[in-house]
Amino acid sequence: GVLLNTVATQAVLVSKITELACSISRGNANGQMAANWDLMNASRAQLTQNYFIILQGTQGNDTSVPKATNVCLVQQLKAAMDQYEQLDREALRVAFGDTERLVQLVTMAPPTVDAFEEISLNLNPVCTNSSLPDDDWKAMHAEVAELAVLSQHLAAEFILVRQGQSFNEKKLDSLLVDLETSVRRIMFGSSQPVLAAPPKQTYFDYMLTTLEPAATTLRTACLTGTVETVLTSSDALFSAARTLQEQYLNEVSDPRWPKERVDLAVSQVAVAYQVFKDALLAVLDMAEHDRSSWNRFEEQQKRLSDLTLVERQDIIAKWEAADSAWQVLQGTLLTPEISRTEKALNDLLA
Repeated sequence: GVLLNTVATQAVLVSKITELACSISRGNANGQMAANWDLMNASRAQLTQNYFIILQGTQGNDTSVPKATNVCLVQQLKAAMDQYEQLDREALRVAFGDTERLVQLVTMAPPTVDAFEEISLNLNPVCTNSSLPDDDWKAMHAEVAELAVLSQHLAAEFILVRQGQSFNEKKLDSLLVDLETSVRRIMFGSSQPVLAAPPKQTYFDYMLTTLEPAATTLRTACLTGTVETVLTSSDALFSAARTLQEQYLNEVSDPRWPKERVDLAVSQVAVAYQVFKDALLAVLDMAEHDRSSWNRFEEQQKRLSDLTLVERQDIIAKWEAADSAWQVLQGTLLTPEISRTEKALNDLLA
């Protein structure tokens, strides 16, 4: 029904974008250049919107397109969109006058159309688990680690906003956009930055049942909730992200890659935000000071030192810089000068 039509429309839109780019490159024939630009940009926007409708389903009371639950469909859509995004870049070059790219654009169109048409023939495909190179697993691990960081950054920023202590009123809105973007990348892959679609149904199932609902709950809490609901939902998302982060880390097979050290280092960023959040609650008289995140940061910092080889003086120097920044932050955490504490936190994060 509607899902099939939406997928089939993608192929039509690819052809339309290609034709309009070629028409624009030929000049202002019959005064149509501005109209063609409008049509091409509208088609480009519609194609992207359709892509997320196919993946995330229609919203609100409209249930005509269900949310995608088949990881094989997600993988096929990602591959087709990767082809389209290359074509889109060529279409823009051609429309802006680079006629030397015209042949390349026209050559790219048929296989891109075919990719979407093939998907429309079977909306419930079957596939085997993908085998990914280590670099893909590392990139996926890094993105999920960033989501864990966002969960704690959002909680800290919400406290600042709620208590009138934020120095950038739009920061919370920006972080909520980052949250949505990160979840989409993790669930559906991305071409910029390069991120593979989930390679296994089990991972995608976990995202659908645990990770995405946790992110949605946190977003709702930040928009309509209390400090308590934000703290609870941010910790739930942190836990969900950490679980996936550890699983992706274990998929990396290269024994030369210092996976534990890398994971600890990126995890320290999230823990640093937890330390800041817990200190804020104490400084603003909203809770007793919970030192558990403080202690965890120090334990992990020591573990990082233990994992660093003596001959890697470059890494030792970076560890020492981070440890010095940590000492400075500790001296500011429970003082009323929140701007000074934020500066010390940012120095540590860097």
